[in-house]
Amino acid sequence: FGDAPLQTMIAALSVPEEQWHIFSDVGMDSRGGRGAKPAMGLPPPVPRSPLAKGGVLDMSLGDGVSGTNGTNGTNGTHGGHPQYSRQNAAIYVLADGNRLNRLIEMLQSVDRHFNRRFNYPIVVFDEGLAPVQKARLSAATHSALTFVPVHFKLPAFLEEKDVPVETGCLPERGLGYRHMCRFQASEVNRRLHELGYEWHWRMDDDSLLTGEVPYDIFGKMAAEGKLYGYVSTVRDDDACIVGLWDTAEEYVRRLGKSLGDNFFKEWPRGAVFYNNFEVSHTSVWSSPEYRAYFDHIDQNGGIYMKRWGDAPIKSIGVSLFVPPEKIHRFGDLGYRHAPFVDTLPEAMRKSAIRGQQVLPLPELAWKPDKPVHSVIGHFHVETQPDAALQEILDPAVGAGTDSWIGADVATSIGVGGGQYVWLFGD
Repeated sequence: FGDAPLQTMIAALSVPEEQWHIFSDVGMDSRGGRGAKPAMGLPPPVPRSPLAKGGVLDMSLGDGVSGTNGTNGTNGTHGGHPQYSRQNAAIYVLADGNRLNRLIEMLQSVDRHFNRRFNYPIVVFDEGLAPVQKARLSAATHSALTFVPVHFKLPAFLEEKDVPVETGCLPERGLGYRHMCRFQASEVNRRLHELGYEWHWRMDDDSLLTGEVPYDIFGKMAAEGKLYGYVSTVRDDDACIVGLWDTAEEYVRRLGKSLGDNFFKEWPRGAVFYNNFEVSHTSVWSSPEYRAYFDHIDQNGGIYMKRWGDAPIKSIGVSLFVPPEKIHRFGDLGYRHAPFVDTLPEAMRKSAIRGQQVLPLPELAWKPDKPVHSVIGHFHVETQPDAALQEILDPAVGAGTDSWIGADVATSIGVGGGQYVWLFGD
């Protein structure tokens, strides 16, 4: 294969049509060519895909939405959902220059399923992306990207020689991963607050929207008086939270507060909001209460010494300071983040089984009844028996027998004789 067809395909896939230019007025000589006259060249090929315009998603096609509900930043919704007021908000991601292909896939999933109608800015926090990498990202999306540089370093109260290479939390991660955890647990929301955004939606570079988002996520949160939104919960490995819950309890007692003031006491140890999809109001993280709590956790040094992650740190903060009625689970969205979460959009869940419709899984209770912890290698899947769903799928099995257990990514179905079939997602 020659370089010319390969580069042509790359350009067709990643460069918007309006950014093509033909130098038809330039004389060019090539070996074997005549070279005296200005080269006329060929125009870019006419896009054949209804979803492509110069190789990039055409935001005006594919859903029948146009005009004031298109890409001009107004708040177009459809499918019977209410019109929500546009908010001062941004989507954000931390970019890794070694994973640009993943990041581009994420950005285009946001374009395709959300931002083609709502047109919210995307803030890309980057640690040393090259100009050509930034140009590639900008060319791959119709969303407006703002690049914000970040520089990671150890806090002043720690020295690198004291930070262990291994912590017992698997998979083992280097210093860069622990920098990321500290950044995501605190600094990122402070930076977004300083940029003037009231609402923050986190996506990771390996997060994907897999179905149409039929409403303005930020507008919905504001209209319903919510402060924190998530898609799923998972259980963190016990080896990755050594001492974290005890440190949080120590902080609460130091304040003279009751552990039961919010739902922290009921929140199971190790349970976390899987925050690679996280929508929040800036007040959650900029409040004096959360700032003081995070400083207490940070000064303990556990982020670097024990590899405490941002998900459990922030989940504890939510359980301490955000009332349950201010929390929203986006259980109707199509979202994927391997290996734990792969949810179908609400519209795709209605498929006939035995003449009935499969109902969506209920929301995880704050304190599950009879939780079941399945340990798969170093991954934990927390599930609970679902009698209602079992009755739909297998009415012959009596409710409450625990022979059908469901979760977002793992399902166990009893087939009789003490035998079980386990089904796993990606």
